[in-house]
Amino acid sequence: MTEEANENHLNLSLSYARFRRWISPKEHFSLEKTLYARFE
Repeated sequence: MTEEANENHLNLSLSYARFRRWISPKEHFSLEKTLYARFE
């Protein structure tokens, strides 16, 4: 993971934390996998 990608991921995670309480744990897990897959 490059430094830039890492920073982008951090920003995504922070935005994501704001609405993640509205979704189920199962959906949360799917989104996490999708997010992380983009950076591999």
